[in-house]
Amino acid sequence: MESGHAYCSGWRAEQEMTERDADLKMWMSVIKGEYQEMPGLQLTKPQVRRLWGLGESECELVLDALQASEFLRVTVRGRYVLADSNGTRASVSAQSR
Repeated sequence: MESGHAYCSGWRAEQEMTERDADLKMWMSVIKGEYQEMPGLQLTKPQVRRLWGLGESECELVLDALQASEFLRVTVRGRYVLADSNGTRASVSAQSR
């Protein structure tokens, strides 16, 4: 009986990890979409949490993953911006014309 229980709890933990990974990928996709739509977007961590209704740990995971993938970077003022500064500059200069 105990081996069945261990198998069941192992499966449950694996399922939770899969769901968490799916949630992380979904939030990364949503946030990437917003930053691509608005390349000049500059949000603090609390603003990211409020905008998308993320919990503290979810927000941390998503922002860390977006930084690790070099999609976002953090400014000295603690704002999350597109890591590709060339794309941001091109967008800003195009708007100023």
